[in-house]
Amino acid sequence: MNSFPELKEVIDWRLERKIIIYTQGVFDNFHLGHMSFLNKAKDYGNKLIVGIDSDDKVKKRKGINRPYQRYSDRFSFICGLQIVDVVIKKDIAPKWTYLKMVSPDIWVVSKGMYTYQDICQARKLIGCEIIEIPRTRNISTTILQAKKV
Repeated sequence: MNSFPELKEVIDWRLERKIIIYTQGVFDNFHLGHMSFLNKAKDYGNKLIVGIDSDDKVKKRKGINRPYQRYSDRFSFICGLQIVDVVIKKDIAPKWTYLKMVSPDIWVVSKGMYTYQDICQARKLIGCEIIEIPRTRNISTTILQAKKV
C-alpha cells in the first residue's frame, strides 16, 4: 500500500475542528450521477477526501474490460473538482484499510452498496457516522455504456 503524504493535512483539519468526509468509488466515465453524489457528500462537512479504485482493483471487481478510463485520467478529473480536497488511490487491500487510514468523521456511501452488517462493522471499527445517499435514478456507468452499444 502507498503512503499518503496528502493525508497529513487531516491533522491540521482536526485541530481546526473541520468535519472530514470520506467517500470512495471507481468514478469511471464521470457522469451526472457521480457529480450529484460528490456534491451531496460535501454538504455533510468541510473537507472531502475521495478514494479512487486503482485499475487493478476495478478489474478484479468489475471484470477485465473495466475500467473504461485509466486511473490517471479518473484521478485528474476528480482532482479538478473544487469540492474535492484530497484524492487517494485505493489499491487492492484488506477490507476497511482505507477507511481506517482516513478515519473520517463521516463516511458517505451509495445506498445499497454495503450490507447492514458491513455498515455496523465499519461503524464499530471506526466510530464514524455513516450516511447512505441514494443513487441518481437510471444513471450509472454500466447503464450509460449499455446505451452506447
